[in-house]
Amino acid sequence: MRQFHGANPYDRLTLWVKRLLVANFILFLMQMMFPEIIMTYAALRPINVIQKFWIWQLFTYAFLHGNFLHLLFNMFALWMFGSHVERALGSPFFIKFYLYCVLGAALTQGIMAPYAPVVGASGGIYGILIAFGFLFPDTIIYLFFILPLRAIQAVIFFVLITLVSAVSSGGSRVAHFAHLGGMLTGFLLLKFPVWKENFQLWRAKKRFQNPKGRRRVSQKKMHDLQEEVNRILDKISAEGVESLTQEEHQVMKQYAQKRN
Repeated sequence: MRQFHGANPYDRLTLWVKRLLVANFILFLMQMMFPEIIMTYAALRPINVIQKFWIWQLFTYAFLHGNFLHLLFNMFALWMFGSHVERALGSPFFIKFYLYCVLGAALTQGIMAPYAPVVGASGGIYGILIAFGFLFPDTIIYLFFILPLRAIQAVIFFVLITLVSAVSSGGSRVAHFAHLGGMLTGFLLLKFPVWKENFQLWRAKKRFQNPKGRRRVSQKKMHDLQEEVNRILDKISAEGVESLTQEEHQVMKQYAQKRN
């Protein structure tokens, strides 16, 4: 079991986390400059998707936010957890996972409140939180920077809070059902991935969930080790050698020793 202190400021942000951060801040600035046109065409209004077939709103809403604090909270969570999840899943699958969670959140909110406008990346962010708990269940995180919980316990806590909020929200402007939709979509994709043949989650979960497996790579079968090395080589090709974690450097070192 290990403690989690968020993203290391000295580690390079992963590819899609960086792009999502930049895109969200740019779109927020555009939203401030041209609020009427941006909100009309980019915010999610489920009834417009149905009646006018503005299907792009199922995704564009996730790059807009109600205010700066809304943006800051979501981007802080993306910065803290996103890179860990992207490294585990691989960049191509991470962005698909994120966008599916955004879509699932939009559809859920649309079913429950078809006339209410929706903005915010929370659906995708909650999907990332589910993925973090799924991949790193025993990692200790500090809820509200005070209460130490295992990652899976923190995820369960957020699910329960969101569920209660959704049921008792009344006239609240917070899209609690979108949060639930993002969580549910993330869970289903992790539990029953639709691209199972190519999805890297199963190797990632095995690699990260078991601390012994992480620290004692030499005990792996050579076939499993070769698969891990291939993944790391793909990462080097896509992001550069400086993107490797300390654990990945150790895997390559042990692989070289075995080959010799």
